[in-house]
Amino acid sequence: MKNWKIIVTAALLSACGSSNDNNPTTSQLTFKGNGNLANGAVFNGPHAGDTVRAALLDGTTVLDIQKAVIAASGTDPAFSFTFSPAIDTSKPYTVNYWIDSNFATTDPVGGGKCGAPTDDHQWSVPIPAGQTTFTDVHRPASTTNVCSTFTFALTFVADSSYVGPHSGQPYKLALVHGSDTTAEEILTGNVGTTVGANAISAQFSELLVIDETYTVKLWIDSNFGGGTVGTCDPKANDHQWSFTIPSSFASHPTTFTAPTHSGATTVDVCSFFP
Repeated sequence: MKNWKIIVTAALLSACGSSNDNNPTTSQLTFKGNGNLANGAVFNGPHAGDTVRAALLDGTTVLDIQKAVIAASGTDPAFSFTFSPAIDTSKPYTVNYWIDSNFATTDPVGGGKCGAPTDDHQWSVPIPAGQTTFTDVHRPASTTNVCSTFTFALTFVADSSYVGPHSGQPYKLALVHGSDTTAEEILTGNVGTTVGANAISAQFSELLVIDETYTVKLWIDSNFGGGTVGTCDPKANDHQWSFTIPSSFASHPTTFTAPTHSGATTVDVCSFFP
């Protein structure tokens, strides 16, 4: 493949004993994107200013995820990551990386959403044993979908404390990314009626990106003391909340259970349910 070129520097960043099963040699891995045309295709031209995320994997286990911005043309390297965990240099590893480039129109919103490789360039790169510095070149013809490394599905749960005041009432859930004023996805349903069982359990189809910021807005069409059925009324009539979703690499549970029902913690979120 004409555009494939690997630059490897076999210098250890740190060493701890001889390389054997009982006392392996360890080091941190530095992974770079080429920014020098003399060494092959560069990332700066098509991707300068784009966000790039890289993940270090031991088999299928993700050890670390980092994020950077690709440098302007003429800068070498175009990006560089030194992963936090030490690796056993006698073993091979994998680096998956994704550039949030949004080339096509299937993901027009773009930022912070992992699209197909036609939208967001992404690759999976094997790192042979013994190599602690690896520089990859830009290879748009050999992308691989690695979105699953950087994303997770979310199930939202409201426990049985919501059943008593809201049994059978319609609800809507909005998944909101960062400071966006519109939802990524809206789910609808009715609050459960079984005492002691969860009142709501619903999974979003839109995947969340690890280390991005998300909230879930919950509106229950309760019409306490007034309001209109089917219309999002002020929180005094329709109970509604905003919940922050844990999404860091260290903690991104796939099920989020809302705090116990409390009318004192409601906030107006009707703008997300036009």
